[in-house]
Amino acid sequence: MEMVRLDEFCSFSAGGKLKLNKGHYIENGYPAFSAAGQDGYVEQWEYDRPAVVVASIGSCGKAFLATGRWTSLANTYIVFPDIERCSPEYLWHLLNDEKSWFISGTAQPFIKPSDIKARKIPLPPPVEQRRIAGILNRAAHIQRLRARATDRLRSLAPALFAQTFGDPAANPMGWPVARLGDVAAIAAGDPAPQEPEAFAPDGPLLVRMQDVGRGRLNPALSTSADRLDPAWLSRNRLRLFPENSILIPKSGASINLNHRAMLATAAYVVSHLAVLIPNRARVEPDWLFWWSVHYDPRERAQVTSLPSLKLTTLKEAPVPLPPLDEQRRFATAAGQAQRMTKAAETATATAHTLAASLMDRLLNPNPPP
Repeated sequence: MEMVRLDEFCSFSAGGKLKLNKGHYIENGYPAFSAAGQDGYVEQWEYDRPAVVVASIGSCGKAFLATGRWTSLANTYIVFPDIERCSPEYLWHLLNDEKSWFISGTAQPFIKPSDIKARKIPLPPPVEQRRIAGILNRAAHIQRLRARATDRLRSLAPALFAQTFGDPAANPMGWPVARLGDVAAIAAGDPAPQEPEAFAPDGPLLVRMQDVGRGRLNPALSTSADRLDPAWLSRNRLRLFPENSILIPKSGASINLNHRAMLATAAYVVSHLAVLIPNRARVEPDWLFWWSVHYDPRERAQVTSLPSLKLTTLKEAPVPLPPLDEQRRFATAAGQAQRMTKAAETATATAHTLAASLMDRLLNPNPPP
């Protein structure tokens, strides 16, 4: 199928010409599109025709379909198709692929307007475009349902914790309270290795700050490239933190985001992370993990241009201690919720992969042998 440049059948405009921002959002009004999508409403509309809004700075490459009367914010670039030649829905499906864009810049990624204009897409007859868009709309609907179910499941374990034990800071159940340092050993990770000989494909995991997800239990932490040579670790007398250790970022913006992870296997942890090693005679690791998700270190962090959480401060954190049997019952229920969440996440990823494959088959019905 012939590939056609966007500037052959589209017009363009930079977003944000009305100088509106999220501070202008109101409860009801005209849809406003930022680089994150349609995430608010404003009093004034800017356009009254369909277009594809591309996030051109920051979260580059996301695309959003705008119809009716609507307004654009900064960090977007707007593509108006000639609707006699191109269906807006069809165009949106083709442009909404972050991996397909050429991204410029490093500290602040962006897409050049010239690269948007030069972007090529297949342009079948309008009737075929509408047929393809209809099929892809149904696939996108399935993806949205999957994503919504996954989001609900992710909230199940923390909601169960709150319902069973209440806010740990308020301790409404009146459980005995201990210092975190009395129920878990607390340590900082070690410096990240730089030597090429430190790495091996089948060694223990190397866990960095970016590997710690938000409120995720036992996440897939690192790729096979991020593993260390056991012999190198032994030669340098470096430690591995044990399975069921809990990781908390202790510096940078992540301390404000409730980022937590729990090790599924022994691993080497880098120095920007605090490691909690639970004393299982006093606290169940899974229970302590969910306590850590509810623990807010912001008020206790040293306020600087780069916030930091001191280990001495962490050791003094008050931990309500329900009986171990209560903790274990919760850990069993939370584990079931996490397994359901993992299955839902897998199904969501599968739906996304199938949608991408479906688009490829629709656009290339007769691939070469």
